[in-house]
Amino acid sequence: MEYWGCMDSFCIMANNNGARCTCSNDIIRLDKEYAKAIGNEEPIDNISNLSCDADDISCKTGAAKLSMAAKLCESKVSDSCKSKLSFNKLQYSQNVRNDCNAYSLIIKDAAQKQTLLATQARLDAVDAAKEQFDNQNKMNSSECVIALKGCMNGDDACGKDWTRCTVDNIADKRMVCEKVLNQCVTVKESVWDGFVSDITPTLKSVVLSAENNQKQNCIGDISNCIVKACRDNITGTGETMDGCLARPEMARSFCKVELDRCDAAGNLWVYVKQKLAAMRSDRCAIEVRDCLTSDNICGKDFAGCIGMDLDTMHKMCPLDKLVVCRQANANFSLSDVYI
Repeated sequence: MEYWGCMDSFCIMANNNGARCTCSNDIIRLDKEYAKAIGNEEPIDNISNLSCDADDISCKTGAAKLSMAAKLCESKVSDSCKSKLSFNKLQYSQNVRNDCNAYSLIIKDAAQKQTLLATQARLDAVDAAKEQFDNQNKMNSSECVIALKGCMNGDDACGKDWTRCTVDNIADKRMVCEKVLNQCVTVKESVWDGFVSDITPTLKSVVLSAENNQKQNCIGDISNCIVKACRDNITGTGETMDGCLARPEMARSFCKVELDRCDAAGNLWVYVKQKLAAMRSDRCAIEVRDCLTSDNICGKDFAGCIGMDLDTMHKMCPLDKLVVCRQANANFSLSDVYI
């Protein structure tokens, strides 16, 4: 085994999978195939020192290395082993070929593993892509519309009565429900556009309803203010509003705060004046009736005025008692009132 030990010291390199194949001309090809099989760009370099002397065996490879190593090792074996030297040389050459064949199998196995890894990587990528696609398309268009509407109807978005959204700000609320749209990615934009189109009439209706409610609340606040202020400030009795009915500007001055808050455009004041005018007309008619049905004139059942014409009855009712009627119309006449 002296010869084998000597030859192995030259032909077997620690950084190579080919073992004794280093001393074969096939080593360069096999090293390239192995490098390709394991995915390396450069093959293993079996020459350890490219700047060494040309006679240095470490600069040799393949059959040249085998030949030089054989010469060196022949000179080192003992006399007792020289009789078997030819056989050992032949047997060693055979083992070089065997190691090259084994190296080929290693390369084939590495290539198969590399192929399996690449295939698995592609399958994993496909599975990951499919999983991502499935996650992003859990719902069809109809399901997505329903889920989106439910989300936008929540407290974080537009609220159950849609009062937190308008046509102008609905797009700003989209981010709240983007998680829903991300479950129907392929149709998300058409779903969103369809939702906005469908909900727009509702949002406009909500705005109009809110404006109407605000208007009604304002009318209520202004009316309450006028009733309280005019009664407290004019009569002190809480029975009539004669002063404000006769002079609407007094009501406006008493309730300036409410009017300024609710009626920047002045439209409500027009409505209030019209309302006061109708009340004034009603109050004037009541004044005339109360005057004529008083006990000292016609009485409650008009028994005291049976047979009288209207002109005679009118003359019996002093105009100075008709406060509202006269203040509203300086030229007021009882003939202006229908009883």
